[in-house]
Amino acid sequence: KLGARAGRFTKLVKLLRFLPGMKDVGNEGTARVISGVLNRALAMRVSGLIIIMVMVLPVFELVTYPENDFSMKMWVEEVGEVAISAPHELAEVMSDFDAFFAEKMYYPFSVVLHFPNGTSRTEAFSRITIRAATDAVDTGVEFNFQLPNQIDALCNMMLIVLIIVLMMGSALILSSSVSGIVLVPLEALFDNVQRIASKIFNSVTNLTGKEDEDEPEEEHEESGDPMGAETKLLEKVLAKIAVLSEITMKSSPLDAEQFAKLDERDRAMLQGYGATAMWRLNEVGITPQMFDSWELNVAELGEAARHQLVFACLILHHGSAGDKWASKCSSFLDDCSLLYRTTANPGHAKPGLFHNWIHAVDVTFTTAHILRYCGTEHYLSTNERFALSVAAVCHDMGHWGFNNAYLMESSHELAVRYNDISPLESMAAAKVFEIERLDGNGIFANLDTMQFREVRQVLIEAILHTDFTHHYAMVKEVQNLHDVNLDLFDTSEDMYKDGSAEFPTREVKEFLRGGDVKRQLRLIFVHLADVSSPMKPWSMAELWANLLIEEMLHQGDIEKERGLPVQPLNDRDRLNKAYSQIGFIEFFVAPLAFSMSSIIP
Repeated sequence: KLGARAGRFTKLVKLLRFLPGMKDVGNEGTARVISGVLNRALAMRVSGLIIIMVMVLPVFELVTYPENDFSMKMWVEEVGEVAISAPHELAEVMSDFDAFFAEKMYYPFSVVLHFPNGTSRTEAFSRITIRAATDAVDTGVEFNFQLPNQIDALCNMMLIVLIIVLMMGSALILSSSVSGIVLVPLEALFDNVQRIASKIFNSVTNLTGKEDEDEPEEEHEESGDPMGAETKLLEKVLAKIAVLSEITMKSSPLDAEQFAKLDERDRAMLQGYGATAMWRLNEVGITPQMFDSWELNVAELGEAARHQLVFACLILHHGSAGDKWASKCSSFLDDCSLLYRTTANPGHAKPGLFHNWIHAVDVTFTTAHILRYCGTEHYLSTNERFALSVAAVCHDMGHWGFNNAYLMESSHELAVRYNDISPLESMAAAKVFEIERLDGNGIFANLDTMQFREVRQVLIEAILHTDFTHHYAMVKEVQNLHDVNLDLFDTSEDMYKDGSAEFPTREVKEFLRGGDVKRQLRLIFVHLADVSSPMKPWSMAELWANLLIEEMLHQGDIEKERGLPVQPLNDRDRLNKAYSQIGFIEFFVAPLAFSMSSIIP
């Protein structure tokens, strides 16, 4: 029954954890976690019981008759030899014999002597009772073992009682451990599931205007099987989620009048499941089909649409959100976009033509697609994916259209501040947390200390590795991952292509969850999105290429004016646009894309 309960709970949790409103609690399954904790607890307690028994049980043998006592045989042989060879010394030997056992719990009480002339005689001692005979060749001695036998019997009784007590105590301890480790968490989990199900019932009823025929309280009815209501509850939850999904994915969003009918709890619940993001996208003309398309051109969208698009990408990987978090996220994005639009280095006219808010929106949208296409939900946590999404939004924040080489050549204050180490990227990473700390912008406020440290580390590393100085090293690392594990990835790719398995396979998941492998992939995702414009449709690729080239040429003009070395791709008089793009694709984009596709088909 315990196994059945755990199995049913696990099925329910596995289904509910795919909802955007459910937090990601880790990569391991619920049943595996519970099984591991239970096995460790039981192993420790059983080991303790065995150690106690091994140490305590031999104590009872200390007061019992010694197993290797040869004194009786020695005395019998001695008395027999004296009776044969020196009968006149027999009385003295017998006295010594009696005296030797005087202080022992066992002792002789009768001796049968045989003499060389064929006669025999029986000698008696002072203590007589139960008999136990010991014989030599011509001599027999009867010993009294009454007291040792009584002590031995008492010790056996005490040993039996002790074992019974230990077994009963161990049974109680093990039962308590099973209840504490398995039953209590599972029942708490089930109560939480019922609470979430109740929210779904109420909210969908409010949206559809229909009363549910089966009230949630019916789940508590008694039945022959105490867990029999689980299947029924699971069916009802899935049915309600299907209704909610249908409402959410309609091309025409829920109108304001219907939404106003919902109370705060219902709105918060629906927001947690991503409905608010889809409503906002629909309001600005972005349909679910457009949001799912790789070919969405963010440059053609209005400012409000771009804002809602980035908001949807963040909430997609945040896991859950309410009105308060959504407000903080919107305020955070407003300040980020303002910094992109207003950043201009004194004396250099205007923000970058390419490195601007529109580019940030495009990279954020592309990162969201890459994270989904690469199945990152199987090996990256919610916090890691959210950190990468924020990194995509902010990776070029503060950029005004001049690269790191220019900053270092001109001894710019950023290059001096960051010691010529990725000055633009270091500035952008710092700006993220400066903006997040402003009032009303705390998008990380719901994280505990350990979660914030993880998000901060992932975010900073992802932004710093958008610097092209890391490009070839990252490509080489990915190629090495594939080459060292060639059989694993080739088998996985073949199974994916012939339809026999989804990506990633179980073996690939375990590999990608490794700490070093996961970190290497985290470094690449945002950088891959940053250079992905040549992989977009021609109209989009041409637009971004022209903007980037014009920005680089503008930098080249400034380099000439200031007498600085003009970088090869920045010289307006020498640049061949077509060849520059062919080289960019051939030496930068293609190797990265092909190396990634070799491990993630």
